[in-house]
Amino acid sequence: MKGFVLTNGFKFNNDSWQSLYDVLNGLFSFSIPIQLLKKENLEAIKSIELKNGEIENILQNEDADFDIAKQENYISSGENKFKIDELDCIHKCSTHLLLLGLVKEIISKFLLNLNATIISSFLGLLETSFSFAEEFNQNIEHRYTIWKNGFLSKLQDIPSLHRQQKEGLWIYLNMLFQLYNLKKSSIPVEFAYTYRVKLINNIKRITNEYVTIQREYHIISRIFKEKKSGIDFFEVSKFKEITRILKNMSPIISDSIIEKMVKVNLNDVFNN
Repeated sequence: MKGFVLTNGFKFNNDSWQSLYDVLNGLFSFSIPIQLLKKENLEAIKSIELKNGEIENILQNEDADFDIAKQENYISSGENKFKIDELDCIHKCSTHLLLLGLVKEIISKFLLNLNATIISSFLGLLETSFSFAEEFNQNIEHRYTIWKNGFLSKLQDIPSLHRQQKEGLWIYLNMLFQLYNLKKSSIPVEFAYTYRVKLINNIKRITNEYVTIQREYHIISRIFKEKKSGIDFFEVSKFKEITRILKNMSPIISDSIIEKMVKVNLNDVFNN
């Protein structure tokens, strides 16, 4: 499908693009591992207290990548307590990343060929994708709980959807900036206004989240320095995850927001 679309996309009419979107929408919906966020039957996990040396050893692995899409070699033996099909989740996550790659190429090559309705549909597709990943990634306690109860328990740390969040958000923001830079006459007024509002709201949301997470990072860092022992394993895992979230958000802030904002009139972005 990818080769056909990228080769023949210039020949597509509105009906063709709508048909393609319908197919992609179905595939996107199917490939989102919704079972990861089912919260029924969650059990409390007893904390494991760690000594300072153990904390340091665990934190040394903070650069490891525990994205679910990459973990087929870490399937746990036996059935996990939450009835989550590990292999199904991994395959769905891997498929979803491939679909995001296809959407990225479509937008990069054919944005000017799409009408406003199709553009809005693709934006909605991306919003659903990165919003799901954000919800899962930010719920560190839930991720820790399913991991300790058997989901991908062979991993050294809790699983994530960082790549889905990062890729989806990157495509989404770049798409909105491209739309913002188009001549206003090429987009219906109501759609142009909607795109501008989406861009501004997401810039504010992401930067506010980044500042909040940075603050939490520094608070936990200070606690770790002051408390040499008795820190439980969840707190260490949480600190590592906050570190990874910041690492993944940094290029979004610098490349997808700041770099592009300096190329446009900032007053115009926030005053219109």
